[in-house]
Amino acid sequence: MPSASVPQQRINVIYACYRIALSFFLIMLFLLAQNNSILGANDPELYLQTITSYCVATLLGYLLLRYWPVYEDTQLFLMLVIDVTAMTLMLYANGGPSLQLSMLYLVVVMAASVLLTQGRAMVIALLAALAVIYQQLYFSLLQGSQLQMASSVGLLAVSFVATSLLGQLITRRLRVVEREAEIQSEHAAQFQAINQHIIQQMHTGILVLDQFQDIMLINDAARQWLHQPDAEKGWTLSQLSTVLDQQINAALSREQFTPFIMVADEKGVALSVQLITLDQTVLSQHIKPMQTAPTVVILENLSRANQQAQQLKLASLGRLTASIAHEIRNPLAAISQAGELLTETITQPDERALLAMIQKQSVRLNRMIEDILQLSRRNTSQPQTIELLGWLNEFCRDFVPNTTERINSQTYSAEQLRIKLLDPEVTQLHVSFDPMQLEQVVTNLVNNGLHHGSKKHEQPKVLFRVKTLESGLVMLDVVDQGGGIPAHVTSSLFEPFFTTESGGTGLGLYLSRAFCEANGASLWCVPQEKGACFRISFGV
Repeated sequence: MPSASVPQQRINVIYACYRIALSFFLIMLFLLAQNNSILGANDPELYLQTITSYCVATLLGYLLLRYWPVYEDTQLFLMLVIDVTAMTLMLYANGGPSLQLSMLYLVVVMAASVLLTQGRAMVIALLAALAVIYQQLYFSLLQGSQLQMASSVGLLAVSFVATSLLGQLITRRLRVVEREAEIQSEHAAQFQAINQHIIQQMHTGILVLDQFQDIMLINDAARQWLHQPDAEKGWTLSQLSTVLDQQINAALSREQFTPFIMVADEKGVALSVQLITLDQTVLSQHIKPMQTAPTVVILENLSRANQQAQQLKLASLGRLTASIAHEIRNPLAAISQAGELLTETITQPDERALLAMIQKQSVRLNRMIEDILQLSRRNTSQPQTIELLGWLNEFCRDFVPNTTERINSQTYSAEQLRIKLLDPEVTQLHVSFDPMQLEQVVTNLVNNGLHHGSKKHEQPKVLFRVKTLESGLVMLDVVDQGGGIPAHVTSSLFEPFFTTESGGTGLGLYLSRAFCEANGASLWCVPQEKGACFRISFGV
């Protein structure tokens, strides 16, 4: 037989405790009034034996019901039968039906209508009614007593049956309501589980904070953006992120509920933060308003938005390059070929200088078109997992600098590219990036480094510095030996067609940053005293 529900079990145990309290009360009342007997006047010895046995039975019933909750309906039925039997014997020992003691039957009858099935509850009610009527007839007829209480006893017996019927009706209605509440609770639990699953799968970070700024809910995206994989309900906001804690408190003090940018450092990513206070205007009207409404924090990863924007930008530029190839490259080839033919017929030095200028600018324009055409060759990123240290070693082994066009030094050796690992105990670092685009980015940075380093050194070198942060982010620095970057041009470095060289196209750094953002990474210039340092921060 299946066990009862938790609320039903609680009611069963409460009634068992009531039986114990009643038995101890009756036995104490008997012992305290032995000289002036209130109970058991007709047969004190029988009363004492009955109440003592009843006390033991109530204790045993409680233990069975509490620690062996099987066949609970049968246990309760036997307990109620024992109650009726014990009260009947106590009434007999007291000298016949007593209206005061007979009222205890009502408690038993009502308990039966609540705790038992309809049939068994009616059996208990009829047993109580027959016990009272039988005792009245016994003391009235066999012992010659008057029938002055016959009408009262009859009404009491009828009240037992009526109480049982009314209790069953009320209990039936309550059980229907309880069942409906259980169904609604199951549906609510299902919807809550679905909502929890949806929230956890969202790419948007979700935080719910109570009035003390303790976490009520946090999803996986928020844990990832804030680099707290173990964060859970009960954490404080300051424990989760001190930067976010300070900025949220500042926004709440200003009542700023429009999105703002969270100041990010190297240990985090740039986040857009929006606060929503769940007051009564936001919650449904059917929900009871809270004393202090929780606050929902919505976190958007700006690098992800930048990645999507760069994907669209690269795709648009890729479509544009097809027309550029036909509209510009073919006339440019004709101009360059005509210039080469003219060099064979022109002998004047000033005219040859003009032809050399035409050839130089034609080469520059052709290189600019080649840089733009990189977008059409791969206008969407296809990130793969790359073991960074192995990839860098292979890159250094196979790299050949652009010596003819951009680097003054005409010799190259493997020592010009060096790798320095700032965490020696780390042997493998995996990043997600499109291999072809990563090669283009690093090639651009190395070519720039060798070009500017050659202005100060005969054998310029480029250093790769690799380091990891506690948050799991991987950093790759490309450091050269050039003269550094002036402060007034730093803000324009990554703009298209911006260059400090007369022969440059101004697209190398722009394309490098576009490729990085399309792969969820970031590229920026790190100020330093000597040379230039460009840092790639790979996304997590």
